[in-house]
Amino acid sequence: MNQQRYFPNRSFSWRYLGLTLALGTAIAVSACGGSTLATNTNGAAQPTATEVSASGDVPDNAVFVDYQSKDGGYSVQYVEGWSVKPGDQGGVSITDIDSAEVVELRDAPAGDLTQYVTGTDELQLQSQVQDYKQSGLKTMTVNNQSVVELTYTSTSAPNAVTNKSQNVVSQRYYIPGPNNRLAILTLTTPDGVDNVDAFRQMLESFTWQS
Repeated sequence: MNQQRYFPNRSFSWRYLGLTLALGTAIAVSACGGSTLATNTNGAAQPTATEVSASGDVPDNAVFVDYQSKDGGYSVQYVEGWSVKPGDQGGVSITDIDSAEVVELRDAPAGDLTQYVTGTDELQLQSQVQDYKQSGLKTMTVNNQSVVELTYTSTSAPNAVTNKSQNVVSQRYYIPGPNNRLAILTLTTPDGVDNVDAFRQMLESFTWQS
């Protein structure tokens, strides 16, 4: 598999709260407690509600803040105003109406990371995510580190407000860390929504703290 620099797919976009079930158990969100939220990383004013599209589009003037997990030993940025729910073992689920950013922590696999993705994790996704279909798998370099990206489409669970499902796109990043750890960062959006810049910032902001 060829090593690539990170150039996000411009067709990729956002969605989630109803998606939490679509990704469901496939994204076993990690770690309750030991977390610090909301350090503003952007001097711009917070966008008004009218500037945030219900389709899941993140506005260009969105304010990003830092989420820090003491238990997980990492930090990552998210859009100010999104709902933050710490999980088990240092993980977190950060959601908006039609968008999601999820971090899960696991033990790093002993063998090749790409083989772990296709031979273990993807098999779980196929059994747990409705209408799962892989649309891309590649190795890239992010912040001078080799990362595996798995892209897939699926059908979300019915939205809690509208009771409607929709086609969504997820990009799932496997980020090796110190002390035999592996972070899985999953970014999900409705199919057709362009959040490439916001997603790039989230991915590149992920930093291991220890």
